[in-house]
Amino acid sequence: MHSHRWYGIVFLTVVFLLVLNGCTRNVPLRHEFEFQNIPSTKVDKQLLVVMDKAQAEKVIVHNPGAMSDNFRYEAGPALRDSLMNLMQARFEKVDFAHEMQAGGPHYDYYLLSDFKDYKIDLGTALWSNKKFNVYIDYALLDADRNPLFNTQTDGDNINRYSGGDMATAINPFVFIGTGKAENMLGDGWDGAVANSLNEFYFDLETYLDKNGVK
Repeated sequence: MHSHRWYGIVFLTVVFLLVLNGCTRNVPLRHEFEFQNIPSTKVDKQLLVVMDKAQAEKVIVHNPGAMSDNFRYEAGPALRDSLMNLMQARFEKVDFAHEMQAGGPHYDYYLLSDFKDYKIDLGTALWSNKKFNVYIDYALLDADRNPLFNTQTDGDNINRYSGGDMATAINPFVFIGTGKAENMLGDGWDGAVANSLNEFYFDLETYLDKNGVK
């Protein structure tokens, strides 16, 4: 009698996993970050942020492994908005374009963003480190479009599931109706993007201070 019950539980678990497997779940990403020590007075300059259309609209669908769901990251829109919000907090006028046009409006500065690559490594078990890397380059140009400085970033972030999070899982990457997987993955990705933006922002502030730009 007990063996039949055990087989029934195993069968239902396998069916449940098969139903979940292949589902695509949206990972919520932040579109704005709060950075410390941003001056309250904006730089009285005009800036154009330039990001290739494919990158600005980039969507990543990641599958961690066998018997797992797919996780969908709207990485491009989140990065675009986050970068724009950061620059709008620092400059008086900030616009966005997918490319620099020869006869376009004149700006004091041009910021080129190149979202080159990414890595998502969730390990093989819940207690594994979850590592996120985003490889983003930034180039600031002057009004004549001459390069002023470049920042090459490896935005990285490592986070770990808690014991309570593990209790809601039936395998390392399938969580039972809680939304915790999406939120934790989003936090991991957001941390990597925030680190990348922070690296660039440090270089920007160094340049502005060194050249007396206010």
